[in-house]
Amino acid sequence: MEGAYNAVAPDHRTNKEFTRILAHILKKPFWFTNVPVIVMKLMFGEMSEILLKGSRVSADKIIGSGYKFQFSELENALTDISLK
Repeated sequence: MEGAYNAVAPDHRTNKEFTRILAHILKKPFWFTNVPVIVMKLMFGEMSEILLKGSRVSADKIIGSGYKFQFSELENALTDISLK
């Protein structure tokens, strides 16, 4: 293995999806409030672009090198954590 590798799981999720799944696993109510774009831009400036548009980071390179994720799906990872 050479070069940089992204330390990300192969299961891409938005913050909203992550929050919904986490609430379900923890048996908590789910509510998600959208913050207006202008508020995000005023608070975070240029960094708001990452927060608003996200970034798609790929795990393909590390998977191609033979790395096996213990949990390749978010639900399984969060369930495992919640049981500890």
